[in-house]
Amino acid sequence: PSARSGPHLRIVEEPTSNIIRFRYKCEGRTAGSIPGMNSCSETGKTFPTIEVCNYDGPVIIVVSCVTSDEPFRQHPHWLVSKEEADACKSGIYQKKLPPEERRLVLQKVGIQCAKKLEMRDSLVEREKRNIDPFNAKFDHKDQIDKINRYELRLCYQAFITVGNSKVPLDPIVSSPIYGKSSELTITRLCSCAASANGGNEIIMLCEKIAKDDIEVRFYETA
Repeated sequence: PSARSGPHLRIVEEPTSNIIRFRYKCEGRTAGSIPGMNSCSETGKTFPTIEVCNYDGPVIIVVSCVTSDEPFRQHPHWLVSKEEADACKSGIYQKKLPPEERRLVLQKVGIQCAKKLEMRDSLVEREKRNIDPFNAKFDHKDQIDKINRYELRLCYQAFITVGNSKVPLDPIVSSPIYGKSSELTITRLCSCAASANGGNEIIMLCEKIAKDDIEVRFYETA
């Protein structure tokens, strides 16, 4: 139980501290789910969980990805769900908890990795929807190279009803989530150039190629 007074959010289960896979949309597979800190083969799976404390009315919960370091700006990666697709829009997860439910368990929500060229658009979309829990602004959308793509936190927001108004509770963030992805890795390349007259054979060996995510460009050098 929480010792704080007044309505607030409390983290019940943190996400795992192990490295998990961030999948790209082009991989054609679901993003899976985010394991909880206490997941293990002996006791079963757990998932990130929060609890609404000291409030017994309906609550709107919004979950988004934020940068691991303060001031906790929005992170361009998306939260996605195959089973709860309607709850995931613009990379955020939103759910209304009825009075009889005080806990939110992210059991069917995963993290989808934004490609480098998609990161700015992802942040612009979040900015349009005013998803900025810590009022950290979106200046970083023009500094994509400084965003750590493989480390983020979950940010939980809650909105309660007071009179005729929606009142936000203080947002809270999870412990860091560490990820990896299957970015294209060239393991061997026989040559970087060829004659414009043709007749050259170029062999390039790569790891884990997604067949719908390949682009070959030819250009002329002086």
